[in-house]
Amino acid sequence: MTTVVDPNGGESVSMDIRSNRREIAYVSGTPGNLVLKSASWSVLTGLWPLSTVDTSVAPFASVVLDDALDPHIAYRKASAPWRAKPVVGGWSTVGTVTPTAAGWNPTIQVDTRPATDKSILVHMNDFGVLQVTDE
Repeated sequence: MTTVVDPNGGESVSMDIRSNRREIAYVSGTPGNLVLKSASWSVLTGLWPLSTVDTSVAPFASVVLDDALDPHIAYRKASAPWRAKPVVGGWSTVGTVTPTAAGWNPTIQVDTRPATDKSILVHMNDFGVLQVTDE
């Protein structure tokens, strides 16, 4: 079975599934006007409601669900790696302190061992140097 999530399309798609929670992060739009979006599958309707996470981004996205089934998204914006997580009424987006010319091919994981979940962002700079940024 195939379901259309966003008829406007997208690129750099990432998905995570946990405990029947399905979350997709992707970039949509045209060059110079790219938007980071999230789609969460609804068990009740079988639909994928969309939300805009951030604007003016680069075409890279990665998503992971934490123990509370909240999504954490890694992406690239303004030549740096960024991360996003949901808050009441929308999304909290945070740029990292990593120097510019970084954030290529970001991926994210969540360390659930501490008392509070901590996101760990892995990315590369313009010279191919692998870097890790954590909360």
